[in-house]
Parts: sequence; C-alpha cells; structure tokens
Amino acid sequence: MEENKNQPLVLEAKGLCGGYRGDGALGGRRKHEVFRNVSFTVLRGETVGLVGESGSGKSTLAKTLLGLLPPFAGTCRSYTPRPQMIFQDPYSALNPAFTVERIVAEPLLAAGGISAEERKNRVREMLEAVELPEACYREKPDALSGGQRQRVSIAAALICRPGLLVADEPVSALDVTMQAQILALLRRLKAEYALSMLLISHDLNVVAGFCDKVLVMQNGSVVEQGSAKEVFTRPQHPYTKQLLNAAG
Repeated sequence: MEENKNQPLVLEAKGLCGGYRGDGALGGRRKHEVFRNVSFTVLRGETVGLVGESGSGKSTLAKTLLGLLPPFAGTCRSYTPRPQMIFQDPYSALNPAFTVERIVAEPLLAAGGISAEERKNRVREMLEAVELPEACYREKPDALSGGQRQRVSIAAALICRPGLLVADEPVSALDVTMQAQILALLRRLKAEYALSMLLISHDLNVVAGFCDKVLVMQNGSVVEQGSAKEVFTRPQHPYTKQLLNAAG
C-alpha cells in the first residue's frame, strides 16, 4: 500500500523517549532509558513494521505506545479507541486457569454493558473468525498447540474491535508452517476488521511481505524509516544494510 497523506491518523509519536525505572544505588528510583527521540505515524489501514535486533528497544517502545509504560519525554497520541496488543509468547500470555471461551470473554467482561447472551455470541463469532476448532472452546491453554494458543490471543485482542493492533513477534515462537498460517490469518483479519497494525519482528522476510512502512531500530533509536519497498530495495543506513545482508 502506498502511503496516502489523506488517510486519517491512528497513532502519532513525536520525540518519544522511554524505558523503565529501577532501584538506584541509594534506594531511590532512577530511569533506565531504552529508546529515545522516536517519531512516526500509523495511518488508518496501514501496517507498520518495527525491526531491529533483540535489545534494540522494540518491545519497550510498543508498551509505551499503548500506555503500559509512561514515557520519559515526548508525546504519543492514539486516535482510535482500545488499541490492543498480541504478546510474543502465547505460552505465557494466557491465563492457565481459564477456558478458551473465558479468556476471550475477559475483555468484554471488563468493558461491561453487554448481556451474557450477546457476550457468548460475540466470543463464538470471534473464535470462528480466528479459525479455532469448536472442540477447543472449553479447553484450557495447556491442552492447545502453540498455533492454537496464538489464535486465542488474537481473538482476545480483537474481541473489543480495536482500531490498532500491536503484534509483538507474533510468530517467532511457532514453526515455519504455523508462522505462515498465522500471518495469513492476520492479513485476512486486518482486511475484514479494517485494522491498522504495528508489527514488531526481527525477521525481515516477515516484515517485507506484510508491511506498508518500516522503521529500523538500533540501540534505542530509529535509524531509518520509509515505505517497505524503499527500505528493502534502497536502504540508506549502514545498520539497515547490515540487517538485510544478514537476512540473505
């Protein structure tokens, strides 16, 4: 997709700096800066890829964008309700005590204002949308495969109809065959639900085939950004060239 400046903004970050706070030597709290001076936008219907090596600040940036961590400086504005996140590890992201139906229903329970009958129908519709077999609905996460757990995570993230979905390494814990299936599922759901997406990955091949725009992070800074075609065919920064050479 070519970027259209007339598309409405979904997310806008300007000069964003952040990280986390840890215990200082004298018992106080001090800042551990993980990323700095990050500026970019996500437009409606756009998929933005965020790439870089482990430890470059990608996941911490994503949590800050969603308000899970407070920024140290700069601003981040979301122009869509209820942005949601798919976490990297489907094995630890789901409550092991709940059934699949209860896990997917939890966001609706938290939001309130929905009857039990409507809630049940919406949960069933969403589980069908992520192509999870009905035999799994009353199972707990331990009984599911990795791919099935990730489908449950996706269903829970989408049940409240977010305008923006942040996917943090959504296929890195899966085998190659299941990776392709989950990516195809995300591509279909993106179109059906008119989603904007921020896809975090260290796999450049995944990002190249999935994203409209790409941001490259190195040591907490965005060193290059542009359309996926431009970044992958005419990289400008030495670090981007290094990543592409390593990916073969």
